[in-house]
Amino acid sequence: MTHSADSADNELNSARGPVPGGPLVPGRAAVWLAASGTVGVLAAAAAEVVQTYFAPFLIFPLLVGLGIGVLLLLLLRVLHFAHRPGIVWGVMLSVAMCVCGQHYLAYRSDARRLRQRIQVREQEYQQLKATYPDLPELSPPPPVPGFWEHLGRRLEAGVPLPFGMAARGWQVAALWVFDGLLVLAGGAAIVVPAMYLPYCRRCLRWYSTVRGGRIKPALADRLARLAKLPEPQTTRLCRYRLLCCHGGCSPTRLELSWEAPDGQNYLVYAWLDSDTRRAVNDTLDEALQTAQ
Repeated sequence: MTHSADSADNELNSARGPVPGGPLVPGRAAVWLAASGTVGVLAAAAAEVVQTYFAPFLIFPLLVGLGIGVLLLLLLRVLHFAHRPGIVWGVMLSVAMCVCGQHYLAYRSDARRLRQRIQVREQEYQQLKATYPDLPELSPPPPVPGFWEHLGRRLEAGVPLPFGMAARGWQVAALWVFDGLLVLAGGAAIVVPAMYLPYCRRCLRWYSTVRGGRIKPALADRLARLAKLPEPQTTRLCRYRLLCCHGGCSPTRLELSWEAPDGQNYLVYAWLDSDTRRAVNDTLDEALQTAQ
């Protein structure tokens, strides 16, 4: 049993828990990477629609990144995938697909509008031709530019910025790179902390909360003594949480948190062996029966 002491403002540490991260499971890794790329494409499509109504400068790419991060976090939990290098590659792939996808979708939209204008021009010409047969032949329309030519034209045209400023040429390219980094930062802000959550390398499952709630300080003191943790110095209700893997094959984690009289929030936790876990559960069951 190990305990740790840090805090939410301060936190405490005690016995050895499972090794952080998980092994590379090829099947899960393949699904994770494929799903990460799909998330990036879907995020690009959603961002392309939303930004026509709401796209605050610099904030919008962060919001897109946070949205990607939430979806990737859900994927990690569903797939029970905890291989850290694989997670990093998945996040980078998703962000790359999102950023490149937004540029490609913008190109497709511009190309579609250009083709529509060409069709309207042709229809108007045919109507005039029916009225004036001697009308000279219509000159052929310019070809629809390709994707790379489209990007080049956007670099030349520039991008408007707040306060009446504008970016052009290499400044536009730098702005695109910066936007991509903001999307990556938003996604990483959600996914990276999840990489440090407890994971069982035996049953290959994330830990989950099996029991928790608010308890009186006296009961919190009893649990702290059983787990060899610092006793809460408070008269207010405390919170406890028990986390365990799906198969119960790794140490259980007990967390106690409380607010001290000075307003500082504390979190202490310990990894419990089977005997201590049984004693903690018995103590909680006894307190529950007494309360009823």
